[in-house]
Amino acid sequence: MKDGIVRDRSCTDPLCLIIFLAAVASMGYCSWYGHTYGDVDRLTSPIDADLNICGITEGFEDYPYLYLTDFSSLSVTGIFGSGVCVKACPTGPSFAIDCKPNGGVASCDVPEDAQYFTISVLEYCFPSSTDDVPEIVR
Repeated sequence: MKDGIVRDRSCTDPLCLIIFLAAVASMGYCSWYGHTYGDVDRLTSPIDADLNICGITEGFEDYPYLYLTDFSSLSVTGIFGSGVCVKACPTGPSFAIDCKPNGGVASCDVPEDAQYFTISVLEYCFPSSTDDVPEIVR
């Protein structure tokens, strides 16, 4: 430093560059292989209270969406413990869900004071508005 900046410099880490490029290429190959030969839908599909994969598990092929019937729990597992696979998310004034009952939700008859309209986001039925969510569901 007392002589100033060293201007005669060269690349000192070619081995690190080769290792880095090999790691990036490996990640790219693994991503391509997993997407081509893997079952991506099984990883991204919602799971109901009985751990059935909506739209994938045998008998649930016609029920690709997840509808949550109770948001009152303070834990994520409690909220998803009220999940049920449905054919379509309830979106309009005629509230009727066609679901596949499970151990957490024994009936598809959602009480009127717990009904809320939804929008479909990545196969999950999200409340369309927080204002419309009934107090009993919160």
